[in-house]
Amino acid sequence: MFLSVLLLLIPSFGVAVRSKEVIGTIGSSVFLDPELQGDLSRSEILWTFTSSNKGPVTILDYVPDKPVEEPNEQFRSRLQFNASTGCLLVDRIKPEDQGVYNFDVDERRTTTIELLLFYELSKTLIRSYSAPGYTIQLTCEVDGNPQKYEWLRNGGKISQHHWLINGNRSLVILTDLTGECGTYTCVATNPVSSAQANYIINLPGISSEDSIIITALISGLVFSLVCAGGSLLLWCLEKKSKRASLSLMIFRVLSLAATIVALASWIGIKGVNFIPTVALCMVSVRLLAIVAPVVIRKSSCLFTEEFQEKKDSHPSTCLKDMTVILILVSILMEEIQQSKQSCHTSIYTWTVPTALIVSCVTVILVFLATYRLPRFEGRHDFREVDAAPGSPQSL
Repeated sequence: MFLSVLLLLIPSFGVAVRSKEVIGTIGSSVFLDPELQGDLSRSEILWTFTSSNKGPVTILDYVPDKPVEEPNEQFRSRLQFNASTGCLLVDRIKPEDQGVYNFDVDERRTTTIELLLFYELSKTLIRSYSAPGYTIQLTCEVDGNPQKYEWLRNGGKISQHHWLINGNRSLVILTDLTGECGTYTCVATNPVSSAQANYIINLPGISSEDSIIITALISGLVFSLVCAGGSLLLWCLEKKSKRASLSLMIFRVLSLAATIVALASWIGIKGVNFIPTVALCMVSVRLLAIVAPVVIRKSSCLFTEEFQEKKDSHPSTCLKDMTVILILVSILMEEIQQSKQSCHTSIYTWTVPTALIVSCVTVILVFLATYRLPRFEGRHDFREVDAAPGSPQSL
């Protein structure tokens, strides 16, 4: 007994008061241990609490052979006390419980505990904000009070080109740099918990190789739509126009040529595939059938005027144009789908609008050129019609 009392009296003679920190989670329980040896059940024990906005208040006053009282309303019905060790268990911790807890034995202070409280992190998510200049800002939002944010890309460290702002809470990504696609992870931590969220970035773009395919597809699609629309219009109006037929023939050649370039580029970049290969053969045969009569002399028995007249009937050509349109649309949709699922080192933003503008300008120029050309052909035909058979003019 004498030894126990001596051990309790030692701290009061020149021994410094123990000080330590205890981390707690709001809503759970925290264990306050003065870490004293011996049986304290025959000693008077006093626990006091001091917060940042309150002075010292007594939360537990223990006197041997007397009931333990909880004089402070803040901690009432939330304390569990062990008289032998002096330990105190505080249940259902609240934010206002954060502060300094002092432990006194027989009116001598032996231990000071600073309690730091934190919310358990939950409901982590990443919000994305696009900014001008090809930048994406990812902001980590966490329920709780995180003390540290860390960003990872595909499980590894982020690039030195990334910017961390708002205390590392936000990540700014320059999307015009190379290799910025991937899974970005925000890891938020505090002393009692950690939480993380993932955000996948796909930068849909057109690589330098695919830009050739896209340009050819869009150009061919514009020319094919003009051909199909023109053939359908002439068929419905039941009219024949040399200027319109010449324009449609030029657009048809341009459309088939652009389709061949797109299919050949697709096969060369993506690899040989059955459907693109068959489509390339079909389009090539049709282009040859249209161009051959112009190249081969009219005396050829294979390409007489009667055969050309039947071959160029509006219903059949309109159907053929629609077939080319279906081929172009299917390949264009596949290319767009692949560009959304991949990340390119170069993003050609102006590929699509440039192709559209050039195609539309080409359509206008062809129409203007064919509109002016028949003036001279009409005069020549007029002289041929007026000239009597066998006259010098006809010769």
